[in-house]
Amino acid sequence: MAHAEIYDHRGDVIRRVHVQDPTDFLSPFAIETVQDVEPVLDYVHAMKDVQERGANWKLVGVMPLVEAERMMRDGSFNDPAAIARYFNDSDHARLRVWEGRL
Repeated sequence: MAHAEIYDHRGDVIRRVHVQDPTDFLSPFAIETVQDVEPVLDYVHAMKDVQERGANWKLVGVMPLVEAERMMRDGSFNDPAAIARYFNDSDHARLRVWEGRL
């Protein structure tokens, strides 16, 4: 019998553990992390309005925590080319503050 339980809930991020058999300490399990990204999108929208045009430093975009954690797990978080690919991807256009290409 499978069982799922929230073990961490901070802000807009919820983590659940799914256990195949909760009575067996060695039972297989999976951890699910979900995030409501609507607050992130609201922040990006607000930052587009206040970012100075022509400034030397620009906020390129905002990466949701669940995406940053995924990139840390697969080893691409510290790769500047992977970060550029992430923000240049049209699927992530709503997360961009600055509209230029990296």
